[in-house]
Amino acid sequence: MAKETREHAQFEFSDRQYSAFLFFISFLIFAFTSAHSVTFEDSGLFISAIKALGLPQPPGYPLYILLGHVFTYIPLGSLAYRIHLLSNILGAGTAVFLFLSLRQLKFPKWSSFFSALAVVTGSTFWSQMIVAEVYPLHIFIFSVLF
Repeated sequence: MAKETREHAQFEFSDRQYSAFLFFISFLIFAFTSAHSVTFEDSGLFISAIKALGLPQPPGYPLYILLGHVFTYIPLGSLAYRIHLLSNILGAGTAVFLFLSLRQLKFPKWSSFFSALAVVTGSTFWSQMIVAEVYPLHIFIFSVLF
């Protein structure tokens, strides 16, 4: 009986594998649905500030501006799309940290995975992760600290 249990355990995915798969799936969802040009709200303001290394609004958001400027050098798509990729990666990272937080709270792996995936596909979360906004950075930092 013990030998069967050990053999069965070989086919279980680790938290790292779940995290990697969740990051990959989340990033694909965001990247394929991300805007390829300037969108609504403050997107244009942030894109121009990132390109010029300027300050978009009184708070400035210097970390977001610097991270976004790194993404302007990626040779892929339009400038707006490259900056939107920053939001995509931060959103996928947030999903991973949500999964890991739920695992720390002793939720089962499958439950934690699908809960994080439900957040990723939720309209409010998804709509902010596909445009150039500071919300993805804020929620990513919050999820890391939690």
